[in-house]
Amino acid sequence: MQVAIRCHPYAPVASDELEDWLAREVDRIRAAAPDATVRLMRLSQPLSAGRVAVGWLIELEGLCGEVALTDLQLDAVLRDMRLLGLQPTLLALNGVSSLEPERHELGMRTDSDKRVGHARDAG
Repeated sequence: MQVAIRCHPYAPVASDELEDWLAREVDRIRAAAPDATVRLMRLSQPLSAGRVAVGWLIELEGLCGEVALTDLQLDAVLRDMRLLGLQPTLLALNGVSSLEPERHELGMRTDSDKRVGHARDAG
């Protein structure tokens, strides 16, 4: 199953420091779930003065429908992100986690654990 965490800074912290921490966290996740695919991507926006970093996306995908992280591990990652001044949004397929049992095809959670939207399979 696939889980993605989109996060962007909401506190005045250097993006290099946040990215270094995220890279270490991704390495820790890879060590905890060696069979999972874990990706860290920088999200940026083109502006007239150049590109500006607007956040990061972490993708987690377990093998053969397995979950890469347990609910406790996922909660710890989200908590640490908030403590560092990031605002994480969790995107997960239905049935991935018991964190939000009412999810539809794609549920989104913000740092306050409120669902801010959902998308249903059009087909």
